[in-house]
Amino acid sequence: MEEIKIGKYIKLPILGFKIIGFDFTNFIRIEFKSSNEEEWRYELEIRGKYQVRRFGREYEFESFEVDGFKSLLDFSHEEIKLCQADKVGYLCLETTKGNEIRIEDGPYENWQFKIYQREVRYKTKAHLIGGVGNTAIFKYK
Repeated sequence: MEEIKIGKYIKLPILGFKIIGFDFTNFIRIEFKSSNEEEWRYELEIRGKYQVRRFGREYEFESFEVDGFKSLLDFSHEEIKLCQADKVGYLCLETTKGNEIRIEDGPYENWQFKIYQREVRYKTKAHLIGGVGNTAIFKYK
């Protein structure tokens, strides 16, 4: 498993992964999978305001809006070209088709990124939280 790289930006280890699933409760969950990674699960949770750029148009949504969730379904099975966060809570995800999801810093935890074992959900490898002017990184052994 590739590690989270920390420099000027925090590079999330999902380059080349595909978006394989979505969940919509009181927030949005996006699941990613690589062709050779079976043991670990990779998820991004959107819990606040976010922007979507697809088909050359930009939209802004809140994580509880059904129309926002529907707009993300077009990202299904797209390959990840870039996924990085800065140290003040901003996250950008771009696919190889040029579509983007941007989550800006906000007054709450606007996003969370988790890596954990598929079979044992509570055995977490990494957990990142963005919002309130910060990106918190928790790495476990």
